[in-house]
Amino acid sequence: MKYDSSMHALRELLRPKIDGEDASESRVITKSSTMIHTSREGLGYYFVEVTGSNGRHYLIQAYGEEAKGLQKEVRSQEQD
Repeated sequence: MKYDSSMHALRELLRPKIDGEDASESRVITKSSTMIHTSREGLGYYFVEVTGSNGRHYLIQAYGEEAKGLQKEVRSQEQD
């Protein structure tokens, strides 16, 4: 599947399954980083790990402005 952004990928991984999909698999956020600045210019890096009930691990990474957006999305998902 193709994703438009890291936030889109996260939303798709965490959305409830519907008919025709493996409804027995649930996925949760199991780890996330703090915002890491990777250069003198302050380029941000952020990652989140999602783990499925079947044991699969998914790692989503983002840089720059997208890293800020992914961090915000993770915080909103964790509050739900």
